[in-house]
This record gives sequence, structure tokens and C-alpha cells, in this order.
Amino acid sequence: MPRYHLVAYERYARAEEDRIQKKALADHMASVRTHIEGLSGKDYSSLKGLRSLDFVLMFMPIEAAFVAAFREDMTLYAYAFEKKS
Repeated sequence: MPRYHLVAYERYARAEEDRIQKKALADHMASVRTHIEGLSGKDYSSLKGLRSLDFVLMFMPIEAAFVAAFREDMTLYAYAFEKKS
């Protein structure tokens, strides 16, 4: 997950007002979902000459960002699994 995907999480972590924190968390969730969509569109398993699994792994370098996303939306794991990301 490139650094720019974590900008919303950084705003969430630094926010002092609930309103700002909720908006930043919603933005973080949207960013994570967008990244899952992008990864699912890669379809590496269909590349000729490459033997690959039919799913990809998404790395989130900040564990707290991962926890915040999955705590906020408990369906996120199922969504990513469905997208093979």
C-alpha cells in the first residue's frame, strides 16, 4: 500500500475533534477499498508465462491503520477475499 494511501489514516490519528476523526476514518476506508479494487483488477494469474496464485496479498505497513480499517468495517475482510486481494 503506497504511502499516499495512508494520508487519511494519518489525519484520523492526529484528529482532535470527533467530526474530523470520523471524516478521516471514512476517507481511510474509501482508500483501502479503492486499493483492494485496484489489486483485484491486476489479475496476475492470467499473465502468460507466469505461474501465479489467483489472489494477491495487500500489505499495510502500519498495523494500527489495518486495525482501524477492519474495526470500522468488519465486512472488509470478506470484501477483500471476494475480490481475491
